[in-house]
Amino acid sequence: MRGTIALGAACLAALACAPPPAGLRLVNSEEAPRVRRVYDLGWRVPLVSMQSTEPPLNVSLLRWEPLETAGPLVVADDREVVAGSIDGKLVAFSFEGKKLWSFDTGGVIEATPVRDGSRIFVASDVGRLYCLEAASGREIWRAPLGEAASASAVVGGGAVYVATAEASLFAFDAETGKRRWHYRRELTGEFSIRTHSNPWVDGKVVYEGFADGSLVAFEAKDGSIRWQRAAAPDSKALDAATDPLAAGGRVYVAFYGQGILALDARDGTVRWRRPLNGATGLLLHDGLLFATAVGKLAALAPGDGTIIWQKGFADRTPRKPSLVGGLLAVPTSDALVFLDDRTGTVQGAPFNPGRGVDAPPAAHGRKLYVTSNAGWLYALELR
Repeated sequence: MRGTIALGAACLAALACAPPPAGLRLVNSEEAPRVRRVYDLGWRVPLVSMQSTEPPLNVSLLRWEPLETAGPLVVADDREVVAGSIDGKLVAFSFEGKKLWSFDTGGVIEATPVRDGSRIFVASDVGRLYCLEAASGREIWRAPLGEAASASAVVGGGAVYVATAEASLFAFDAETGKRRWHYRRELTGEFSIRTHSNPWVDGKVVYEGFADGSLVAFEAKDGSIRWQRAAAPDSKALDAATDPLAAGGRVYVAFYGQGILALDARDGTVRWRRPLNGATGLLLHDGLLFATAVGKLAALAPGDGTIIWQKGFADRTPRKPSLVGGLLAVPTSDALVFLDDRTGTVQGAPFNPGRGVDAPPAAHGRKLYVTSNAGWLYALELR
């Protein structure tokens, strides 16, 4: 869901932390309060054009939060970081913060762009998927979806897959943009938490979660269903709140109302289940399955779902974390929090750019690129 409308006191808060004029600004770390931090501030640039002329008081504060859900993408070969925003523009910056190119999708970009070789794929809510040249932003092809896209595309086996807000999954030829197949799921039920799951490609199979609480395994070549599994048919809040992950012969997915499931990748048999209400993200790394949910983040054993550690976030909602320098960088409702990935202990002060961070950060070496809910792209470097 998009949260709540920010009004009243939030407007005064926005005045107090209004951004500087548009353009590149090198941030002096000495300006910040002298508290222990695990990062140094580098540069920041605006992504939303309205910030170039006035503080973010009117349009953005009347939108449903979180404001920015699309994370940045690092293209290491071209030494650039690419970021999209509610402005609908995909913009590339050098690692030093210089603007390199911009492409207007004509709609809101709600999901992180993806890269495959020398190409970048991005979709927007106007119902189009774009393929761009990573080095220049030149459009190679565009494909009509006819439905708003709020999930990241995924590339595999010469095809690009993208899910829409209307419970559709499309497959296109990655080279030409020609449609290979399309699946539309008819949703039923009294209530659904409208989040959107990115597909996951594992060889000849594509996994996708739908808003009726089902995980479906498709044949990548033609979109035929290999198997499907419902989390809990009798629930009234059945949304696949996280992207599925496949590893070691298992598929992991979390449902907002039903928690985490580990399924056999061959036939969808449930191997274990762990309650976790309000799940928002999953990350599998180095023998641990990290799961975020409303008010908490937990590390689990992938084999049986045993909870290794758990960190509470009070009334905040952590989102899918990123790993950088052995730390978990966790977006929350009001800041980016750093945790030790082995213990869950907080490491240093959080990074609070104002109005929080909900988009997944992008890591490159010891650098971290962060899109704030106020529509700014930040470059941080771990100490």
